Amino acid sequence: MVGRRGDTTYRRVLDSLIPFNQEWARASSLLVAALAEERADNGVPQDGPVYDTGLAVAQLVLQTHALGLHAHQMSGFDAEVLHGSLGVPGGYRALSVVAVGALAPADLLPPKLRERETAARQRRPAAETFFGPAWGTPLPVGP
Repeated sequence: MVGRRGDTTYRRVLDSLIPFNQEWARASSLLVAALAEERADNGVPQDGPVYDTGLAVAQLVLQTHALGLHAHQMSGFDAEVLHGSLGVPGGYRALSVVAVGALAPADLLPPKLRERETAARQRRPAAETFFGPAWGTPLPVGP
């Protein structure tokens, strides 16, 4: 489901976001709700569409950046509110909401958000993320 700033779909998706995300996402040009069908036509549960939807969102983000825009994925939304306000039928799972638009200068953000946006990024160490040969054993990296 895609909402353009100013239309009713956009407003409904925005209303499903947690307040923190609403604060900054309201300035985006598009809000995209990524949904995946949870069951095949015969009713059998399926995991493939969740994977496929994740890949589609990743490609959306890559293409957005290739066009000189910015995309930010969010998990901070209320799926029940999203489903109800957009009339999403049963059997679909809301996975994420993606804000798309031009990246605005950080000084336009409220002070608390500005501080977070401009802070140095810290990544979790690779040894805590990549395992092998067994779960919890850091993957050997290097020569």
